[in-house]
Amino acid sequence: MNGGINDVVISLEGDNRIYYINRGLERGIDFNQFTQQLEGEQIELHVIRLKWSPLNPSRQVVPIGRVTLGQKVLFTDF
Repeated sequence: MNGGINDVVISLEGDNRIYYINRGLERGIDFNQFTQQLEGEQIELHVIRLKWSPLNPSRQVVPIGRVTLGQKVLFTDF
């Protein structure tokens, strides 16, 4: 799912939070390939520490720093 300006949004079954990779499309993520790799797979998301913000008081919007599928790193910002 595509979100804000060039963001890549990941939604998880049973979780109402919105996970996103800031400017992921600008960072080289091929949206269609990324979607195919993730769909139906068990992935690990490494979130960037959430701080309270008046724009996100319930902390429902969560920035992602790394996405892994098994031992394979699909995206990293670290």
